[in-house]
Amino acid sequence: MKDSIRSETAAALKEVGSVDIFIGIPSYNCEKTIEFVISAVAIGLERFYPDKKAIIFISDGGSTDDTRECALNTKTGSLPKLVAIYRGVSGKGSAFLQIFEASSLLNAKATAIFESDLKSISPEWIKNILDPVLEHNYDLVTPAYKRFKFDATITTTIAYNLTRAIYGADIWQPIGGDWALSTTFVRFLLTQEIWNNDIAKYGVDIWMTTRALVYNFKIAQAKLGVKVRRDKDPNDLSAMFYQVVGTIFKMTETDFPVWSNIKGVREVPVFGDYVGVEPQSFLVDKLALLEYYKGGFANFSAVWRELLGDEIFGVLETLNANATGENFYLPIESWVKIVYIYAGAYRRLERQRGKLLSTLIPIYNARVASIIDALSDEQVSAHEYFEKQAKAFEAAKPMLIEMYR
Repeated sequence: MKDSIRSETAAALKEVGSVDIFIGIPSYNCEKTIEFVISAVAIGLERFYPDKKAIIFISDGGSTDDTRECALNTKTGSLPKLVAIYRGVSGKGSAFLQIFEASSLLNAKATAIFESDLKSISPEWIKNILDPVLEHNYDLVTPAYKRFKFDATITTTIAYNLTRAIYGADIWQPIGGDWALSTTFVRFLLTQEIWNNDIAKYGVDIWMTTRALVYNFKIAQAKLGVKVRRDKDPNDLSAMFYQVVGTIFKMTETDFPVWSNIKGVREVPVFGDYVGVEPQSFLVDKLALLEYYKGGFANFSAVWRELLGDEIFGVLETLNANATGENFYLPIESWVKIVYIYAGAYRRLERQRGKLLSTLIPIYNARVASIIDALSDEQVSAHEYFEKQAKAFEAAKPMLIEMYR
């Protein structure tokens, strides 16, 4: 074991014995939403799995508000519930580690994880995500949300495209946040020595998805409906960008012997039906994205010219001249080349990886602004647009293979 579980928590788990279903909820400063999430989970378990022995386990990162108190006071009927503070690096991945260790101790047949700041979770989510493991013997179930076209931009610009093109699997949300896992996969993850780096933070989601793909675990997707979380600044994604994109690039390097031989893209089975309402539209501050890009050009233009070459730098230079909102568009083909060049540079420049990623964020913002423009026309299908982008990443995969060789 990785020793993320404190002695009093281990003693409480020992009293439980064993369970069929283990529900883990990572938490940190979410006193306004934790009760809603726990209640939805408890209702779902009682409604859909009345004959299964289950437990709800809250893995807290040392919340400074009343998260743990709210969790302890939430009624779950006859379902046992434990609230624990994990040991280790502060981050989502460390909470996952404690959840996996606790689940393994209880020999759970299926483990599900739900984020603690959800405002849209319903009891049906529990059935949709657990059934593929319990009824169909899948090892990892990733979420398939209904999302507004400008939502989840790290997924739509990078994570989805690289997972699909490099690993050859059409997984819609490889960094979704809500999961189900088999006993076998949980125990496999516990053997991996990765729990003291960025994977212990935001990088854990994409790491789990790629591990399942590389080691040939059975993967499915579950329709969960609209994902609404507590209010956050949609433009403040820098920390998440560093950890998610850094982990993808790191895994791309590690897994090269595997993915360099993968050709084509396979479909991944989808279970369940969407529940709840349609996603609400929202406004994105495009001007803020453009200002971020202009600042990036002022600071990093010399780096971009050297790293990306004259042709792509010429595109970026034109973007900077048009960064007033008119005729501002970073083409899909240029974006694909930029991402692959950065992936190759990440492999070469091991001591400068943090600085390297910081120079990619302004271009990412430019790509997001370009998507906003492209999809503002209601006649343009978001699905078709993102499909076109994904196929461009697939077509350019030989470029990345050549760079790595």
